[in-house]
Amino acid sequence: LSSDCNLVLYTKNKSLWSTQTTNKGTECILRLQEDGNLVLYSYNKEVIWASGTYCKYNNCYENAHLVLQNNCNLVLY
Repeated sequence: LSSDCNLVLYTKNKSLWSTQTTNKGTECILRLQEDGNLVLYSYNKEVIWASGTYCKYNNCYENAHLVLQNNCNLVLY
């Protein structure tokens, strides 16, 4: 997560994927919510980006994990 609030996945200095949120906020944080949605928030708690992933069970974030697979897919389980 860069200081300009862009979440970027790199391989060997090459950008593979990003949230395309450059300069959309400051002091951003990435949070996995209780509903399973991965959300990028700005300093003032404004939603900058969201994965749009949800689960139907309560507190599914407790068992969730983010994995960078060998094929460079970033997957939220």
